[in-house]
Amino acid sequence: MAVSRTRKMLLIGIVAAVVCAVLLTWLLLQESRDEESLIHLNENLSAAGAQFAQTEQELIASFGEGEYVEGFGGHLRTYEANGIRIGFSGDQDNDLYGLVSSIAFWDPAYAVYSINIGDDRMAAIDTLLSQGYKHVTEGMYRNGEYIISLSGADTVELIQIWFDDKDLRDRQY
Repeated sequence: MAVSRTRKMLLIGIVAAVVCAVLLTWLLLQESRDEESLIHLNENLSAAGAQFAQTEQELIASFGEGEYVEGFGGHLRTYEANGIRIGFSGDQDNDLYGLVSSIAFWDPAYAVYSINIGDDRMAAIDTLLSQGYKHVTEGMYRNGEYIISLSGADTVELIQIWFDDKDLRDRQY
């Protein structure tokens, strides 16, 4: 009788462990689906070929040298005639070190999630919310490690997007 009871307890323990493992895996997958991915963001970014995680050499091949601007924690390349500014992380701990890690544009030809310069600001916010972005502070919306900032009163005048590496959020430059 004792052997039978031990087997039942062992079987119950195994079943409980399997159920817990499946539930934990499902929760982790659900969480990762809710966060913006590099691929999804790039698929919904239309900025004359500029993409997150692009190398500086690839960018220069497409846009030219532009104006180099040294910054804290990296540098920028500004293309005034194209209405775009592109940033590169200089922090070796950043997951996008040396790659495109921020994009800001003011040219209406560019878009993120089909939001263009000149669009109604409230409609643009609704679009970001529908894409899983959450309101952070005035004009800023976060989804995972990406932040999108919309500037302008009634219409969108400037769109800024940047990678905010979760491992470096407490770092001051």
